[in-house]
Amino acid sequence: MSTSVFQILLLLVSLKLQASGAALGLAKPNCPETCGNVTIPFPFGIGAGCFFEEWYQIVCKQNNMVPILKKIGLRVLNISLPDVDVDGIINISLPIIYSKGCGGDGHAAGVSLKGSQFVFSQKRNVFTLVGCNTLAIVDTTKSAFAGCRSRCAAPNTSISWNGNCSRRDDCCQTRLPLNLQGFRVDFKEESGHQGCKYAFLRSDFTALYDLKVNETVPVVLEWGIANDTNYGRELIRQSKTYYPSVCSTRNVDNSEMLFTQCYCTWEYGGNPYLMEGCKGDAPQLRSDCAETCGSVTIPFPFGIRAGCFLDDWYQIVCEQNHTVPILKKIRLQVLNISLPDKDVDGMINVSLPVIYSNACRRGDGRGATVSLKGSQFVFSKKRNIFTVVGCNTLVTANSTKSDVFGCQSKCAGTNFTISKYSACSGEDGCCQSSLPLNLQGFGVDFKEEDGHEGCKLNDTVPVVLEWGIASNNKYALDLIRQKYDDESFSCTRVKSSAYAYGVRARYRGYSGNSDEMLFMQCYCRWGYRGNAYVVKGCKGNIFHAITLGI
Repeated sequence: MSTSVFQILLLLVSLKLQASGAALGLAKPNCPETCGNVTIPFPFGIGAGCFFEEWYQIVCKQNNMVPILKKIGLRVLNISLPDVDVDGIINISLPIIYSKGCGGDGHAAGVSLKGSQFVFSQKRNVFTLVGCNTLAIVDTTKSAFAGCRSRCAAPNTSISWNGNCSRRDDCCQTRLPLNLQGFRVDFKEESGHQGCKYAFLRSDFTALYDLKVNETVPVVLEWGIANDTNYGRELIRQSKTYYPSVCSTRNVDNSEMLFTQCYCTWEYGGNPYLMEGCKGDAPQLRSDCAETCGSVTIPFPFGIRAGCFLDDWYQIVCEQNHTVPILKKIRLQVLNISLPDKDVDGMINVSLPVIYSNACRRGDGRGATVSLKGSQFVFSKKRNIFTVVGCNTLVTANSTKSDVFGCQSKCAGTNFTISKYSACSGEDGCCQSSLPLNLQGFGVDFKEEDGHEGCKLNDTVPVVLEWGIASNNKYALDLIRQKYDDESFSCTRVKSSAYAYGVRARYRGYSGNSDEMLFMQCYCRWGYRGNAYVVKGCKGNIFHAITLGI
């Protein structure tokens, strides 16, 4: 094959060719837990006896699809419970406030939260004004106020905001006072610029385009529970015992809150606002889970049937007459799955498509590989290599983080022939590069040099993924607690000797470094066999049996 025939990327060539039980209850017993696609955790609730008090009452409208916070009549987009790093928040849909040039009176009122245990989040919202040469002041329900002044660069500037905002583009933004519970807006036009002006609070994670009057925008409220109620005092008392919850009146940035927020400690899940609501129970596995698909063994946390895999990243579908296992979340064929041991990481071999340049029959030269973001899988740095096949080509791979890697191939002569099975030196139409640590996805840029184009190859290549389970996963942390009275297994998240989570365990060496993994791996200790990811899954002390002469 001549040097002008193809320019192709062979990606990540291998160097070594849900146990989901019943969900933890977040609502009060016998109360609806969802409205549409929104989960409603206590102290919020739907129906009499299901909410703590009227500020937390949710009514489910439009055929039980749209949750409304009844006290203020606004739509709820999401409710989240606090944890050790994140405040409890409720996302609501808040109307835009507009000037008299839009048909209003220029003093439209926002929402008042006074008397509640809600505040407009200072760090997650911004006050935004759209309009030329206008001063907008937010008069809060207290003595504090905030505002900003917009400018237009030219007298005839047309207002069409694309989501970016500075003081010279008919838009301005400012942060809110701490613990804001209500406001009104005053518009003051300057330099004769009249017409419609918009002002609104919005989540600073939300981009807005070409706003229209009478629309709403998402806003973030922080929430908690009053600490001067009997129930609030009981939650605080419970958290000061050995019960696994923490209650605090301090924000995650250590600022003072107007209310108490509670969260379950890191080894537990559930709802800390329910008495004894923090749970750490392991999911219950089915007893009839299929263990193979074709010639591939499927160990837990992977599984085929509902109730046989830990979560949807580990779900396997068995296709082509039950002979071909497919990792459903990313639609890649599974070639092998291995459990970790004390010397070897857990691995899953998958078949990954080649990415090719724009000289191929299809592809634009910037093809993306599969993304593993959000999973407990990474492309193995130790067992894969990034490979380019093609003459005089520079290929750069941009990871889903800030890492960039790649290589540059050369051809020794004008009639040089190459094969994907050739040895690779960088001067033979092929080059290779190692991967960054914990790589979970990337895209590719091709840069052709000296006019070498062409492509006739299309293929897949075996790739090695390292895998584990999330170290803060309820199931994983139940395994760790099991370790206190079970010496048959160890769990690790670093690749050298160390201690983790206060649990003494044997940690394996890994090429002399102590890189931290993104996940936890568990293995049966020497003398035991089985699956360390299954509770009590490591069986049989072989050494003990031998010493007894059994």
